[in-house]
Parts: sequence; C-alpha cells; structure tokens
Amino acid sequence: MMGSAHDAWAFEHTAAAKYPDRFFQEQEFGWANSAYGVSPWTIPVHKKPAALLPKNAAFDYAVANIRVHSEHHMGTLKG
Repeated sequence: MMGSAHDAWAFEHTAAAKYPDRFFQEQEFGWANSAYGVSPWTIPVHKKPAALLPKNAAFDYAVANIRVHSEHHMGTLKG
C-alpha cells in the first residue's frame, strides 16, 4: 500500500474519523491529499483529470502551499 493510501486507511480508524463532532466544529475541516475521500470534514486535492482544470489546479496549489507551511512548522516544533 502506498504511503498516502495507507494514511487514508489509517485515518478511517481514528477517533477523528469515527467521531468527527468531537474534533470539528461548525465549518471546520481538514485538508487531505488525493488518497482521502471527500467528507463533511475532509477536503482532498483533486485527482486527474479534474486536477487539470485551471480552477481546480489553483485550489490544489493553495492547499499544497498551506501543507508545505504546516509541514515546515511541524518540523520546527519536532526539531
């Protein structure tokens, strides 16, 4: 199983996925990569061919930018 697919499978078994009302309030959600499904609390990036549409590409770029910043901050906290 590829890493992102494994992450999506693992997420399905977390308390956040099983009891989202405990973790997400009102319009909160989590960004996810394309291995995750769409749900009221996860918004994944687009898969091809939808990823090729300009508006979707712009959305996915914005999500990727947020993710990079988040990963860098997590690395700073860990390191």
